[in-house]
Amino acid sequence: ANGIGTQGIAAVAIDPNTGAVLAMASRPAFNPNWFTRGITEKEWAQINNNPNHPMENRAIAGQYPPGSTFKLITGAAALELKKVTPDEMIFDSGRHWLVDMRNAGGEALGWINFTEALAKSDNVYFYEMGRRVGIDKLAEYARMFGMGKKTRHCFAGEATGLVASEEYKQKSFIRT
Repeated sequence: ANGIGTQGIAAVAIDPNTGAVLAMASRPAFNPNWFTRGITEKEWAQINNNPNHPMENRAIAGQYPPGSTFKLITGAAALELKKVTPDEMIFDSGRHWLVDMRNAGGEALGWINFTEALAKSDNVYFYEMGRRVGIDKLAEYARMFGMGKKTRHCFAGEATGLVASEEYKQKSFIRT
């Protein structure tokens, strides 16, 4: 993560058969040897005053928008709720008609079905699926996939995550 222009980054390697965590890393980091020999005031200040919070394990405590991985949940909800069929063609102009959201690079993919949209990670297509499913149903499906709760691994400092709903949206973004 050094030199890539990020505030922090994390990676987790998981065994797809068992769900076991094989490796986990979070950056920025600090030298853990400082703690074994007794940390100096200067070293502690270097860690404690760092605005990028090197003691935060981003892999388990960071909360981030899920990005393209959430397309699987959106797609599953849309298909199961019959908001789309795998073969239905949807026109992708490069920008969603309701919200000003675009594909990466503003690319327009034209007429596209579910399988192609998933393979090409089509943002516009999945924004439309999210609109068709609705925020509360999408939240319900996210929870069914395990979002918004801790893993079964019992990591100290693990965050539960956030699943947005209409209620959350009203509390957080609508001012009265």
